[in-house]
Amino acid sequence: MSKNDQGMKNLDLFEKLMNFLSSKKVDKYSSGDYSFVAFSKKDKQLNEENSKLVTELKKEGKRVIKAQETGNSKSPWNFVQA
Repeated sequence: MSKNDQGMKNLDLFEKLMNFLSSKKVDKYSSGDYSFVAFSKKDKQLNEENSKLVTELKKEGKRVIKAQETGNSKSPWNFVQA
């Protein structure tokens, strides 16, 4: 997958995540400086690339939250500190 394709897919996925976060009270990670990386419920190739991104961010010393899209309308995202 090209970096451009990865970027475009991540923008679409991140838009969904931001819409969720802005509509909910998610305070658990608001006190720190975290980088959120979104993982798709369907796109395995994108998820593989984003796993590499998580590794790169952690090597840079950043704190990372993996946001996994679930497909469940009541709880559409699962958050895990990487």
